[in-house]
Amino acid sequence: MAERAPHLLIALHRLGSGGVERVALHLANGLAARGNAVTLALVRGDGELIGKVSPQVAVRLLAGGEQTGRGLRLAAMGGALAGVIRDERPDVLLSPGNHMHLAALFAHRRAGVGDCRLALKFTNPIERDPPRGPPNALRRAFFRFAARRADTLLVLSEAARRQAAALLPAALTTKLRQVDNPYVEQAMANRRDPDVAPPPGPQLLLSIGRLTAQKDQAMMLDALAGLVHLPWRLMLLGEGPLRSALAEQAARLGIADRVELAGYVDDPAPLLRQARAFLLSSRYEELPAVLFEALAARCPIVATSASPTIVDLFGDRALLSPPGDVTAYRAQLAAELAQPKTAPDPAEYLTRFSIAAGVASHAAALGLL
Repeated sequence: MAERAPHLLIALHRLGSGGVERVALHLANGLAARGNAVTLALVRGDGELIGKVSPQVAVRLLAGGEQTGRGLRLAAMGGALAGVIRDERPDVLLSPGNHMHLAALFAHRRAGVGDCRLALKFTNPIERDPPRGPPNALRRAFFRFAARRADTLLVLSEAARRQAAALLPAALTTKLRQVDNPYVEQAMANRRDPDVAPPPGPQLLLSIGRLTAQKDQAMMLDALAGLVHLPWRLMLLGEGPLRSALAEQAARLGIADRVELAGYVDDPAPLLRQARAFLLSSRYEELPAVLFEALAARCPIVATSASPTIVDLFGDRALLSPPGDVTAYRAQLAAELAQPKTAPDPAEYLTRFSIAAGVASHAAALGLL
């Protein structure tokens, strides 16, 4: 009798346009193509990426996501996910982003399937600046709680692994596995020509991400308001709850005519190839996929040091400043705009973080070889 292919169950809220969702999609499709059995358990069946799920990947919708109140919603989702675990009997349950960890922990325990291993992937820094205070204490406590109950803890860099290991008893550090995310699609890797003519007029600055407090586009606008003597225009790609507030802020700062809220764009590569620089202003962020999209497009990066991982991997590939520091961010922007457009050779990262390499990295870490 042929040996059964290892089975992975991935739990997500929906397949939206965010980096966690895009990486999860690449993993699901890539592992299925390698011969693994893969199921996506989704709270919602909509989202920009839902149409890109491979026919080889099974999709299960979880009841309970419509519940109001976070506690009721998590309990309902966890109960539904437990039922899927009992039905599917996967070898591994993967929660690929922090927002699903509580539901995954609850479901894994409730399902009571002893041979199903639980893997949690930490996609935001465990500790954020400032390092003290109740929020960080709660995050540390939850991480230790999760580490005791999960079988595998996935982190995205050696810097993140060191930070996580410092918070755990020695016996639990063996659960840590560093993985490289599958960010770089082949189409991205092929777009290597740096000699793309910029559009006429002011230099294009491009930012991609949900319009939320975490991404802190408000700080970006404050920084740019001090550079009105320079010829720039900003395009913000993405949707989110702060869209109206950011438009009002731009008007209040007198830069509304330079700021375009362009909404979601499925393929930002052509804009990245034209842009003078890519801007990331996040307060916290483990390792966003958009940095690799900018790198692949040979677009210079001005970013915040939003995590040890970003500093570790992009410290010599981007201009970095502390999160929330308007003055420092403005100075980095001014420095970038003052020099000819240059960007580092992305060849090393385009290989290391390719879809194939990222899928192989996760297969090894999750024991799905």
